Amino acid sequence: MHSCLDKDKNIVSTAYNIQYSSRVEEYVSSIQEDIKDILPPSKQYLARWISLKLLDENSSINNALKSNLNIDLDNNSNLQEKLLKIKSKLKEEGLSLSSLRNDIVLNIISEAEKIRKETCTFSNSKYNYNNKKIDKILTSKKFGIPIMLAFFALIFWITIIGANYPSQLLSNFFCYIQDLLLVFLGNLHFPEFLTNILVYRNVSNSYLGCICNASSDGNIFSFIYIARRFRLFTKNCFQSR
Repeated sequence: MHSCLDKDKNIVSTAYNIQYSSRVEEYVSSIQEDIKDILPPSKQYLARWISLKLLDENSSINNALKSNLNIDLDNNSNLQEKLLKIKSKLKEEGLSLSSLRNDIVLNIISEAEKIRKETCTFSNSKYNYNNKKIDKILTSKKFGIPIMLAFFALIFWITIIGANYPSQLLSNFFCYIQDLLLVFLGNLHFPEFLTNILVYRNVSNSYLGCICNASSDGNIFSFIYIARRFRLFTKNCFQSR
């Protein structure tokens, strides 16, 4: 809302009035005159906005008027009577003030979209065409739920079955390294206890073998268990001495 001051320093409104639906305009005009009667001359431009806030059931508007203009809308019997008539009329139609709120918001968004089209230009008018198309498909009633269920099925498949494939690759990789280490350490004539720490021909007893087994079982986060075994092994070695 834009405004300026006249010579007498009164606010002259140059507000951009949004045209709402005929029903909203009817209710606004029915209470707007009563609000103008209680507003000071310099605040007459607020009458339409206050009317919309009352139809929107905005509880803070009355407190704001009390604190800033010393106006109590609750004591205005004529205004309250008209608001009750609006509520009863909406109730007869099976509606409520919240339905008016939806109409108001819808008109504001539509008007904002209209202004945007008149003032904003894009070098590529279809810059978000693909995004809108994807959103329309993913959020539609026809495709949204099946796509969501398909994603759930994919996640369960990866958790139960799909994870086994990369785990098997890791298992083969670590077992391949184990064989290389056995040959390498054997050529260097490493002591047996060092060979037992790194690799061992019995895969189930070796620490690299633990990684192979853990990976093949789909559990590649078992290194805490492997470290614990290593600590117990070194502890037994020192105790045996």
